[in-house]
Amino acid sequence: DCHPNVVKLILGNKDRKAVEVFAGQHKLEALKRDAAAVFAKSDFLLVPTSPITGTVAEVEADPIALPWRFSFYTGFGNIMDLSA
Repeated sequence: DCHPNVVKLILGNKDRKAVEVFAGQHKLEALKRDAAAVFAKSDFLLVPTSPITGTVAEVEADPIALPWRFSFYTGFGNIMDLSA
């Protein structure tokens, strides 16, 4: 069994073509290299935690979009393997 929100995310991209996925992965790797060059000149990266707050009820009411808003400043760290 899968959580309904996971199913919604996966099925929301069911029409995505493999070539689009691979192109996105290649673009992400290029961006990681560019970012690594910038980060090599720094000792640390400091970003705000979240631009908003929310209650459990608000997240349950909007379980896809609201969490993305929470990670506005930090979400890039996950996809770029920068998480501490």
